[in-house]
Amino acid sequence: MNILLISQCNKKALDETRKVLDQFAERKGDRTWQTPITLEGLKTLRQLLKQTARRNTAVACHWIRGANNTELMWIVGNKRRFNEQGTVPTNTTERNILRSEDENGWQSNYAVALMASLAGLFHDVGKANSLFQHKLTGKGSIAEPLRHEWLSLLVFQAFAKNKTDDQWLTELADLSPQKISKIVNDVHYTPALSPFIGLTELAKTIGWLIVSHHRLPTYQLSDFKPTIGDSDDWLEQKLCPEWNAKNHKNPELIAKIADNFIFPYGIPLQSQTWQNKAQQLAKRALAHPNLRNFGRCENAFPLHMARLCLMLADHCYSSSQPVIAWQDPHYKAYANTDRKTGKLKQKLDEHNIGVAQLAYRLSLGLPKLRLSLPAITRHSLFKKRTTINKFRWQDKAYDLACSVRDISEIHGFFGVNMASTGCGKTFANARIMYGLANQQQGCRFSIALGLRTLTLQTGDALKDRLKLDSDDLAVLVGSQAVKDLHESKLTTQQEAKAQQTGSESETLFSEHMYVSYDGSLDDGHLSQWLKQKPTIHKLVSAPITVSTIDYLMPATEGTRGGQQIAPMLRLFTGDLILDEPDDFGLEDLPALCRLVHWAGMLGSRILLSSATLAPSLITALFKAYSHGRQQYNHSHGITETTVQCGWFDEFNVQAACIDDADFKQQHTQFITQRSKTLSRKSLPLRQAELVPLDVEKLTKTDAVNYLSSHIQQAIYTLDERHRQVAPDGKTISIGLVKMANIEPLIAVGESLLSMPTPDNTCIHYCFYHSQHPMAVRAHIEQQLDAVLMRDPNDPQAILELPQIKTVLEQQPQQHHIFVVVATAVAEVGRDHDYDWAVVEPSSMRSIIQLAGRIQRHRQCVPNSPNIMILSKNIKALLGADVAYCKPGFEQPKNDINKGHLQLNQHDLTQLLMADDYQVISAYPRFMEPTTLKPPFSLIELEHYALIYTLFKDSAKKVEYWWLQPYLHLFGEYQSQTRFRDSRPQTEYYFFIDNEDQALSIKVRDEYSGDFVNKTELFHLTAIDNIANGNQAWFDCQYSAVYDELSDIFDKDSEQISELFGGINLNDSNKTPRFYYHPWLGVFEGKYRK
Repeated sequence: MNILLISQCNKKALDETRKVLDQFAERKGDRTWQTPITLEGLKTLRQLLKQTARRNTAVACHWIRGANNTELMWIVGNKRRFNEQGTVPTNTTERNILRSEDENGWQSNYAVALMASLAGLFHDVGKANSLFQHKLTGKGSIAEPLRHEWLSLLVFQAFAKNKTDDQWLTELADLSPQKISKIVNDVHYTPALSPFIGLTELAKTIGWLIVSHHRLPTYQLSDFKPTIGDSDDWLEQKLCPEWNAKNHKNPELIAKIADNFIFPYGIPLQSQTWQNKAQQLAKRALAHPNLRNFGRCENAFPLHMARLCLMLADHCYSSSQPVIAWQDPHYKAYANTDRKTGKLKQKLDEHNIGVAQLAYRLSLGLPKLRLSLPAITRHSLFKKRTTINKFRWQDKAYDLACSVRDISEIHGFFGVNMASTGCGKTFANARIMYGLANQQQGCRFSIALGLRTLTLQTGDALKDRLKLDSDDLAVLVGSQAVKDLHESKLTTQQEAKAQQTGSESETLFSEHMYVSYDGSLDDGHLSQWLKQKPTIHKLVSAPITVSTIDYLMPATEGTRGGQQIAPMLRLFTGDLILDEPDDFGLEDLPALCRLVHWAGMLGSRILLSSATLAPSLITALFKAYSHGRQQYNHSHGITETTVQCGWFDEFNVQAACIDDADFKQQHTQFITQRSKTLSRKSLPLRQAELVPLDVEKLTKTDAVNYLSSHIQQAIYTLDERHRQVAPDGKTISIGLVKMANIEPLIAVGESLLSMPTPDNTCIHYCFYHSQHPMAVRAHIEQQLDAVLMRDPNDPQAILELPQIKTVLEQQPQQHHIFVVVATAVAEVGRDHDYDWAVVEPSSMRSIIQLAGRIQRHRQCVPNSPNIMILSKNIKALLGADVAYCKPGFEQPKNDINKGHLQLNQHDLTQLLMADDYQVISAYPRFMEPTTLKPPFSLIELEHYALIYTLFKDSAKKVEYWWLQPYLHLFGEYQSQTRFRDSRPQTEYYFFIDNEDQALSIKVRDEYSGDFVNKTELFHLTAIDNIANGNQAWFDCQYSAVYDELSDIFDKDSEQISELFGGINLNDSNKTPRFYYHPWLGVFEGKYRK
């Protein structure tokens, strides 16, 4: 291809750009280059330009396609220096006549800036107490009875109590020594009374920002749980020191409470520089007419944006050098110490002024943040019409998104993509989001997956399906469940160190994650602060991110330490795709609804993508989004209460601008039409039969052996039905054995390996689950992706793949069965095509999801069933009262659910009708049964469990989050309904030493970051009995996998170990805690003899 490059850069950016362009093309002028180039070369050029781009960079690339025919390929940098065709204006003016960028419509922005800065003035005044000051000098103990932010709140209460807003703001502008003395005298320890009593609505918001600038108020004692339904009373009737910390209950500290209220140097209000800044802000607050309107506790959007700016300002200023000009030489109290030297660092008056000033500037810069971030503005493949009939529905979806683009900017957008498995939902989702985006500003969105761990292989597969390069898409690799962006759990040592230095805000972000992104970084309003944290900078800057949902959950779940900042900025500056949101357990649904509500509140457009979305879940998520969007609209002066909705599947698309009352009717209309079309047009690709298991109450050993024998027989039956014959007469088939949990999978796997195969038959096993080291799991996925991306036009092509061809050449047997024994990781996000499957049941949804991996690409209708479903799972064989749970929807009886979520039997021959499974489709999930009364079938139980959890559970129902106006001020609801609240986990790293290549297993010390050897907790096991005819399909030795990654990333073994050797495992008291085998992965051995 022949290209023309135009540079409109200036200042230093021009020199940097010339250095890059001169390496690829010949200059045809001072700012013009031309050259023939390959597509790969053009990608490299664009990537290099993005990496060196700065604020004054502007380069356009045109493809010269022939005489009088050029096409704009892309623009790197400032797109405003070109028009949509990449043309440069004839004349320009530096006068900004229209000032259109200032028309952001964010009416509450100035109120946010004032609230954040006023709170910043007071946020750390409590550090003036004698205990804190002695601690900074090393003369006192680290622990204090009352935390400094609680004392700061008490000082503010003493100042503003029983005064109107005009009164306390006027006094703030004119503080006298007498008034300050009275404030100090009025600061008392009143543990039974809330500090918010007697405060105006505006004063309450300032007080809340002060007390929550490190952590949201959450009840800390274990004596009882506050009732969520009573949250309206918490602020003024319940809030006490126990909601902030519990040191004041420590018998050793009770005697020191009085010292908490002694201020040896006075409080910062005495500082002249502090008073000057207070006078300035007070006058601005008094003059702003909307401050009292937006400064109310029920206004979640302005309050949480102010909190975000306050916390970010506190973090940034705490880690910067002191500003002498903001210090009163007569005021002696300090705010913190230098982490490296331990010496006193920032004066307390200066620190409060600096945080107030920085919070003010950050808040005012937020409306322009979206425009300063990289975005995708010209992606020809997103706009290109498809030529494949199977995917033509994507064009309709894109056209619909374009048609509601302008409306969605005012009403928001809530989309549902229910296209069937294998129809290209992933790419369609990206096209829908691209169609919705403002074409001038570009497209930014996040894809959140339900997986617990995202490997490089999964990220690369998605990148390939989206047809994007690494300079447009960031892949956040790993699991966030145990890292600081998710509900931070500082160790005692860490927290003590932070408190000792007085700089808890310095430890705001986690760097212990890997972000694969090679594009340009934000060079705008936040860059000077975020550039200190490269990982977070990449996360916020990338136009598109792919991650597990754990990385975004802290937007609402991160109740302490600033974990919410990065995901909130991500949602605030881009849209959101939730992939398979119905994949979460019942206990995670409140957190999922909170995230969707927050996405609406922060202005995101959202798209749900799953073929198995239940009506009750969609309704709950729509309500969450709608109420969140109303918060956003209120803060932006928009009176609309309806939401622009869109429905998509492979047959139909429809749109409507509706409210809560009409949504259910519109959705029912769509799914009713979908069910009719499915029954008429869909092929019976996935046909199933039940395998009767007529025993129960077995021992673990007997249950494993019984299950294994039936699974092996099912493997032989399905292979004989669906095998493929090679030209030399050998046969192959590739099947999936899906188990619900890892421990039974390992036990059944070992049992299968010990069972001999018939003559002339060889079974090649692959054990695929989440408890392999990340690098090994990615290697397994890479091998499976290569084999299971089946070519529908050339069935024999699979025989030429090295993963198959080598086996057939090396093994003499005629019949070869390739079996992947896997957990639910094989169901979600994998574009795999198996010949057949054997299923241990956990839920109907899981069966439907797994069925989507059978004949996914080839679409060949079988002559006989290609799925065999065991009629019981291993828990039912063991005689458990509750069998279809974790995963599953069955729940044990308790005082709240009264046993309505428990089945009266566990045999699928009695729990399912033949029509439910003989031809598997998504119908049982997306269509709700007309009556839901006990005793439930398996399908009825799933729908009732969703309805109960979402709307009927009086203790935790999701509507509390948006119907209780003050609940967002606290972290209590999050504490009682934690996302993925399971056993505590530790991240272990499989290390290979650079010198002797020996394996050691280590954990990272949370304080120092150093690695500590924990190899003694692991037993490197052997498989005792491998019968003839059984073998491993792939080489899963960690050493070989690490060597390959070392070559790819040009890093040594220890660096690869640190980046990709991690695995999150449940904590255990056993010794050894874990077993490890390269074939089987890591396991606890619960089913071993």
